[in-house]
Amino acid sequence: MAKYFVVVIVLSTALRLEATTWWVGPSRSFTTPSVVSALVRTGDTVYIEAGVYADDVAVWRADSLFIAGVGGIVELPSGGQAAEGKAIWVIKGDAYRIAHIAFSQCRVPDHNGAGIRLEGTDLYLQHCRFYDNEMGILVGNNSQSRVVIEHCVFYDNGFGQGYTHHIYVNHIRRLDVRYSYLYRVRVGHHIKSRAVQTWILYNRIADELGNGSRLVDLPNGGLAVLVGNELIQGAHAENYNLVGFGHEGYATGRMHRLYLVHNTLISKRHNALFVDVRPGGEAYIVNNAFGGKGKLWNGQVWYRAANVHRAVIDSLYFVNYSTDEYHLTPASPLVDAGTRRYVLPDSTRVDKEYHHPADFIPRRWSEIDSVDIGAHAYRMASGVDRVPYRYDVRIFLSGEIVQVEAPVVLDDLHLYTLTGQEVPMVRIDEHRWKVSAPIREGTMYLAIGQRDMAMVMAKVIRFY
Repeated sequence: MAKYFVVVIVLSTALRLEATTWWVGPSRSFTTPSVVSALVRTGDTVYIEAGVYADDVAVWRADSLFIAGVGGIVELPSGGQAAEGKAIWVIKGDAYRIAHIAFSQCRVPDHNGAGIRLEGTDLYLQHCRFYDNEMGILVGNNSQSRVVIEHCVFYDNGFGQGYTHHIYVNHIRRLDVRYSYLYRVRVGHHIKSRAVQTWILYNRIADELGNGSRLVDLPNGGLAVLVGNELIQGAHAENYNLVGFGHEGYATGRMHRLYLVHNTLISKRHNALFVDVRPGGEAYIVNNAFGGKGKLWNGQVWYRAANVHRAVIDSLYFVNYSTDEYHLTPASPLVDAGTRRYVLPDSTRVDKEYHHPADFIPRRWSEIDSVDIGAHAYRMASGVDRVPYRYDVRIFLSGEIVQVEAPVVLDDLHLYTLTGQEVPMVRIDEHRWKVSAPIREGTMYLAIGQRDMAMVMAKVIRFY
């Protein structure tokens, strides 16, 4: 038995040593990815030099490939062509990692031409773009497969009949979409997943000026975890649901549970049903911000806590919701209004925030404050931390002179814009400062005072 294991290890090492690195580029021996796709073997690496490889489509059959653009993005505009009448890349092998590739312009007679069509098992995408295809990604049925999508951008995909989407995943083991930006889908859904588990973490999913349907559609239920997302329904959305759960019947033999935690859900339609859970599913809805007219949820909500809804989006006091800037201002009712009491599967911690475009940053937590509601914690770009002392401060503005009324003596004062830039000031006396930059009436600022070496944080109520 010992000899058997030794032989296996030696053979495995030999396979790794035989793996080949292929280079594709205008000045290389192989000038298009499709040529290399027929030559690669298990475990190989393919590097493609940044540039445009027009009208080039491919079928990939080998397993365990790493394919990446080098020196920038690799553009694959197919010009309406498709491999096997399916996609720009049809992946039949298992365990693929793909990075820095852009897929566009796929068209097929069935009107579901995809950037990538996965027929094998397991796909990991990073820093890829999918746009102007009839389907962004299409994943077939495979009970063992997992698809992970990180730092990717999807826009202007869809044929326009409602059956094509940015991401369409059939019955697989698990789908993960993280730190990505999905916008302007053509009539279909941004994400449609039939996976046993669907994890959608820290993304911006937004209709913008498009006419998409649901932002997230989970037609057969399963375990679904939506954390830290900006979910923005546009005024021209075709569907009044933002999130749908169980609309095509729950799959048998599964748990059907939706966790919606620390998301910002905005509807710019005249009405919405933000979360539509069909009978038979369970929902846990905690620490979410809802903005816009409509009903928050229906169905069986087993646990809900610390959700805030305002029909008038302005009254949530985001930095600028009209430009999709959903960070919080000091006046927001979402600040310090959340709860730490919620349960997520697999001991998931809410420790990140979406950072536009298609990235993330750590989420700020304070041991002394309660939790902020929504996809973003209140922060200042200047890095000034919150502290336990909190006072209301009235600031009066007359020309270039700022006068401060506060319940404590402020040894020093700093004013910051909502995005964290400090306003230059010169002190005149104990209560007055001269500012050397314009301050608009009504703009909110944060005042930081210092007394006995302790930082004092105060919200500025109003400018006069």
